[in-house]
Amino acid sequence: MYVLCDTSCIVMLIRIAPDMFIAEYYECCTINPVRDEIFRTQRFKTKYPWRNQFKDKIRCLPNDFLENDNVIRYSDAVKSLIDQGTINERTGLEFDLSYVDRMVLSV
Repeated sequence: MYVLCDTSCIVMLIRIAPDMFIAEYYECCTINPVRDEIFRTQRFKTKYPWRNQFKDKIRCLPNDFLENDNVIRYSDAVKSLIDQGTINERTGLEFDLSYVDRMVLSV
């Protein structure tokens, strides 16, 4: 069974438990948009320069996995929930998610 990781989770794991990505038996993986965000975003380049050591270790699910009927259905459900305008009780603002976060939730 795959363990799907989002951006924050990957950064945390490669910092405190790099074997989670080095050893195949953990089956930690992500999706391409998350991997791209980690290695292309300036904020991550500046704040976590050591992440480059793991560039070839972070495995991604195949792209066709994202085109699966269930993932598309979940993506529509996530979009619908966000479009309903749920209010964050702490900030008083509507919740919103980036494209990458929406994809992680859908998968």
